[in-house]
Amino acid sequence: MRRTTSSSTPLLTPLQSLVLRRWRPQWVRVKCQHICWQGLATSTRDDVSKSKPYYITTPIFYVNAAPHVGHMYTMILTDVLKRWQVLKQRKSILVTGTDEHGMKIQQAAAKAGLPPKEFCDRGAEVFKDLAKRIDISNDVFIRTTDQRHKEA
Repeated sequence: MRRTTSSSTPLLTPLQSLVLRRWRPQWVRVKCQHICWQGLATSTRDDVSKSKPYYITTPIFYVNAAPHVGHMYTMILTDVLKRWQVLKQRKSILVTGTDEHGMKIQQAAAKAGLPPKEFCDRGAEVFKDLAKRIDISNDVFIRTTDQRHKEA
C-alpha cells in the first residue's frame, strides 16, 4: 500500500502525477481514480492467486514473414513472467502460437508459390524452432488452424 499524507491522500509517483496533470478523464469517478492509484484495482488476494493458475500468453504471431527481434522479445518477456510465478510456487501456463488467417498470409503464400496450408506449416515450425532455441518454457503452442482452436 502506498504511503499517505496526514489527510489520507495517497502520495503519487512522479509518473502518476504527470499522468493526472495531463490526462484527466472526466467520465471516471474521483473515488475510482483514487482506488486505481492506490494499487487496489490491480491487486489480487493471495488465497485466490494460489488456487488459480497464472495464465500468460504471447501475441499470436503471423506466419507471413520470418520472426524478428520483436517476436523474440515478447517470448522472452512472457517466459520471465512465467518463471517468476513458478519460483513463487504458483502453477503457471504459458501459451504461444501463430495466427494463420488473413489476406497477408494468402499473399505471402502465393508469392512463395505454395498452398496456404503448407506455407503456414512451414512458418509455424519456424516460430516453434525460435521458442525452442531461446529456451522458452511454453506449455502450449497453438495454431489458429488447429482443430482444438476451432472447437474452442
